[in-house]
Amino acid sequence: MTIWRSTMKYAVHVTLVLLAVWLIAAYAIPERYKSESPARWLVVTHPVSLAYGISTGCAGDIRFEIASDFGYRGRGAAERRARAGRCLFVTRFLPATNRAQRISNGIERGWLFFAEGEYARARDQFLQLARLDPLGNSFAFNAQDEAWVAAMQAAERLGGAEAALPIAEEALARYESPAFHDASFRGGGIWLAQFADITEQTEFSINAMRIMVAHIMISAGEPDRASEVLERARHPEWPQRDRSGWSQMQLNLLDYRLAKQRGDASAANAALDSVVAWYRDGQSAMSHPVWGQSMSWRELWSELDDAGRCDDIAELIQLSRAQGEAWPADPSASAMHRYLGARDGCVYASLLGQTSLADEICAARDEAWVTLLQDESFEFRWALPDELSPRPEPLACFAAGAGVQVGDEL
Repeated sequence: MTIWRSTMKYAVHVTLVLLAVWLIAAYAIPERYKSESPARWLVVTHPVSLAYGISTGCAGDIRFEIASDFGYRGRGAAERRARAGRCLFVTRFLPATNRAQRISNGIERGWLFFAEGEYARARDQFLQLARLDPLGNSFAFNAQDEAWVAAMQAAERLGGAEAALPIAEEALARYESPAFHDASFRGGGIWLAQFADITEQTEFSINAMRIMVAHIMISAGEPDRASEVLERARHPEWPQRDRSGWSQMQLNLLDYRLAKQRGDASAANAALDSVVAWYRDGQSAMSHPVWGQSMSWRELWSELDDAGRCDDIAELIQLSRAQGEAWPADPSASAMHRYLGARDGCVYASLLGQTSLADEICAARDEAWVTLLQDESFEFRWALPDELSPRPEPLACFAAGAGVQVGDEL
């Protein structure tokens, strides 16, 4: 009996020691070894790792509800933000077992700050994460791209392009550093460098950062510095895979913005021709998700309006309508499709100065919106805006007395 008790006591002690080693090892192992077996399994199965995974996934699901839309907007957004805050509460008091966990969880926390309008906290949060992972060593959901870009966006909300410029310059210096070019320096080591698609994505990220920084420099009134960055983006040191032509369109857009800022109307129009051609070819639908840097339809129409290119606006508005929900919708269409079609049609008719048609479509939009709000069975009712946006003013091309005629039909 004594031997049995001694054995059990010894077994308990060994188990406690092994458990302590397991719990401590996740923190004691150097970061560069945590992605390799068996250390990886120690980290993955750690209770804190599981807590971080649940916390991050919970907040991420709320943020990306319904077709990856930004779940912190729309009807009931405050309640969803509160839910996300509860998801992230526990991890506030638990030290992450590895850098990837800290970054991915921190990204969710940063977006929650952003959604709450706490742009200073969001900027600081994203900038801290970006500096923690300057070369993308963690590869946490492409986190180094997201953190740098989000930090710039939050800074712009606070103080415009001038406030974002220092962060943009710091990001560009990191992206253009020699270490960033070498995939073998990243967390996956030589194994990762063997995969061309990862390497090409890294190269695309470097040039995409140049493009974004050049945009910020132009907005901040630094055209000469933007030109230097633009030349490096125009002649990258590697082949770049970009089947949609997004990069070239962005270069053309930067050429347009620079020429416009310098008063070179001829060069600006030539560059704008290329941007319009890209949209006309239907490439925009597959390229808008790239860091949000593709010019939106509304922004393009505004630029064309400034340039007096009214026929191009009318053509592209028709093209945008063809890619979206149709109005009037088929009588058998769902209330959601009727709402979406009328919402977009209200914008189009208003911008084109079609007052009577805009009255009709905007009234249909208002009616469809109220119908959806009253339908308790509509599962995506939460995605509707709390208030409808007022109709936009007509573009200068189509304002009363502008002398430009457009058809009454969308």
